[in-house]
Amino acid sequence: MVRWCLIIITCFPLLARAQKFSRADVGRLRSYCTGIFLNKEPVNAVMPLTLRIQRIWPKRNDGLWLLTERTDTNHCSQVWHFYIQDDSTLVMQFLVFRAEEKTLQQGKDNMQAPVIRMNNLLTRGGCERYLKKTRTGYVGRSAGKDCLADKTGTDYFTCDMEFTRNTLIWQETRFNKDNEKKGSETFHFVKQANSLK
Repeated sequence: MVRWCLIIITCFPLLARAQKFSRADVGRLRSYCTGIFLNKEPVNAVMPLTLRIQRIWPKRNDGLWLLTERTDTNHCSQVWHFYIQDDSTLVMQFLVFRAEEKTLQQGKDNMQAPVIRMNNLLTRGGCERYLKKTRTGYVGRSAGKDCLADKTGTDYFTCDMEFTRNTLIWQETRFNKDNEKKGSETFHFVKQANSLK
């Protein structure tokens, strides 16, 4: 009996720390993420970094899907997918375009939002973030060395993200094959008033 009491007492802190997620968390992330964001500390003073995030595929019942478009001197688009894997695991998945320029240009040519199809997207395997709740929002980080980089001299990178009501913080740290840190960038985005809902 004493042994069982000790096991329960030992495991209780672990059980108490397990977070529960529900559809309300996905709804909160939609509110936090959708809109137009400006980088608080512009990387390029001539062309400030803008992040435009809008919901796509609202009728799907497998989580929240968002199209993100980052613009500065270049243009970069991704699809973010937030979903509840189980009641204690909230995942943020990244997808990239097979032919980004072609897809986005079709929308511009037709003067409407681009038509995005699942078969035009590729999953960035190993780049998933597993989110945790904080007092003000959610934080997440990619795990291990599986998020492969596409920059010369970089083998993989880690990415930390934080979502709150009016801010989005994104930090990427790059490493080479010898696990040596090759650089880091932090973007602190602030949601603009009257932006998208």
